[in-house]
Amino acid sequence: LTPPDPSLPRPYLLKVGQFAIGDRVVSVGGHPNAPPFGSLGVVVSVYPNGLVEAIFDSSYLGGKDLYGRCKKGTGNIVPPFCLVNKTRPVDLTQVKKRQQQQAKGSGKPKPQAQKQQKQQQKKKATQQVQQKMEGMSVSDPPAPAKKPEEKLANAGNALLKMLQKK
Repeated sequence: LTPPDPSLPRPYLLKVGQFAIGDRVVSVGGHPNAPPFGSLGVVVSVYPNGLVEAIFDSSYLGGKDLYGRCKKGTGNIVPPFCLVNKTRPVDLTQVKKRQQQQAKGSGKPKPQAQKQQKQQQKKKATQQVQQKMEGMSVSDPPAPAKKPEEKLANAGNALLKMLQKK
């Protein structure tokens, strides 16, 4: 495990880990499916949604057999923030550099600038709609000719009215 660094927020550290098949991992808990803190295991699968399937060295309460692929109670599918990769640990210098770049604002625009952009887009859209509306006439268009299906539906209603009158 890496030594603690007070300048980095803990959740951020746990979200940057990368996992591959065969990596040794340590459980840090934090989820109902996770094994107890400090349990060692091996990654056997990584899902596209980020979940990690691992087999741990010892069985634990809540462990699964992963559909018969491991000993009962030793495997489970856990979120990546519950594990720390021992095979490929996180490079803290890279994490700090990314954090400093984000703090300088080299990534996303500031919220104030985003609001101004949205307001300008809304104004532009309303102007376009108003221009289109000015080109349209207010008079009603002529009624379209009735289709045969509509005539038959109306004929049934007309017949019912005639029968009710008699």
